[in-house]
Amino acid sequence: MGNKYKYSAEQIKVVSGFEAVRKRPGMYVGATDAKGLHQMLNEVIDNSVEEAIAGFCNKIEVILRPDNVVTVIGNGRGLPVEIDSQTGKSSLEIILTVLSAWSLFKKYGRRINSNSRGTDFAPINFLSEWLEITVWQNNKIYYQRYEQGKPVNLLSEEANNNNHNSGTSITFKADQEIFKKYKFNPTILQLRLQELAYLNANLQLTFKDLRTNSEKITRYHYPQGMRDYLSEMNRNRSLINEQAIHIREQQDNILVEVALQWNADDEEKLCLKDFHGVVMHHRWRSNYSERDQQSKIYDAIHLLSFVNQLYTLNGGTHVAGVKQGIIQAITAILPQYSNRDRQSNLTWETLSFGLTGIISVMLPQPEYGGAAKWELISPDVTDIVSRLVEEACIKYFSENLPVLQKILKSQ
Repeated sequence: MGNKYKYSAEQIKVVSGFEAVRKRPGMYVGATDAKGLHQMLNEVIDNSVEEAIAGFCNKIEVILRPDNVVTVIGNGRGLPVEIDSQTGKSSLEIILTVLSAWSLFKKYGRRINSNSRGTDFAPINFLSEWLEITVWQNNKIYYQRYEQGKPVNLLSEEANNNNHNSGTSITFKADQEIFKKYKFNPTILQLRLQELAYLNANLQLTFKDLRTNSEKITRYHYPQGMRDYLSEMNRNRSLINEQAIHIREQQDNILVEVALQWNADDEEKLCLKDFHGVVMHHRWRSNYSERDQQSKIYDAIHLLSFVNQLYTLNGGTHVAGVKQGIIQAITAILPQYSNRDRQSNLTWETLSFGLTGIISVMLPQPEYGGAAKWELISPDVTDIVSRLVEEACIKYFSENLPVLQKILKSQ
């Protein structure tokens, strides 16, 4: 038996990045089903979102074409195209053919990584039947095509005469050998684009469906951002505070945005269907059973939470900070207007009755409790969020005492 199963250097096989990704695609996009297919596209979209967060992009266009082909165009700075002195290849080719190369390039002016799996462009290229990339930069247009992960032409360069100042366009067709019969779902794509528009007030996103002769175009742009998101979620409810409590502050390199609104409806009305496509979208992305999904999402409905633009189904330290801040704020104000017995009954369960809230935090190196990134565990976030929420709630309730009284009466 010992002779049959050797344990030596002969058994070690070094595989290329292309082979590694093709052999274990789930490690890079999560799965080889519809979720993995959409994850490929999300990773490309997220690159432009990162440019928007950094202040270099305000328009993103996603085009769904026949034969399951998709294009993402962002008007950011454009991916690097310079020639690398060590390899003689363009930076663009390195980004698209070397694993983790883009992670290094992204350090040139990016503070936030919004990619949900941290996947670079190379795995997307390796899992595509073909990919075409165009970069507008330095008053020039750069173009290259890849098939089965390999460039089929040198990076071309021509004068930019179309007034497209800068940006990147990536068009790809996912390899059917990997993803079989799965197709892009326009509803899922639109829900994600709408969500990104809500979370980025200055970002305009466009979805074009060109799969039929009748072109369908949907645009998403919400100037009030998160407050527009909250208005949509509460549009069929009897609001206690018509004007949402809104916070957007940065402390210790952590950007915190929170919107809070209470309503007087019965708790039964806070059901999944009231959240339209938002909840359906995140149920689809999760790995929970349908029964577990409904339970967990119902628990999370009071505070819809995001970290670096990614939904955190199980909340985490940022959500804990919101809860703590609300309780501390009301506890601080209440002695002036109520008796001690009322103060002793203050719990999150009572104060969250009728509450709808959204919290988004952005930080350079978030820590998650698990590879799926459903829960934030970065310890410093709780105190920062709690302090900001407490200050804002004390100020708001001190100036709007009847609102606080209505919230407490509804308990």
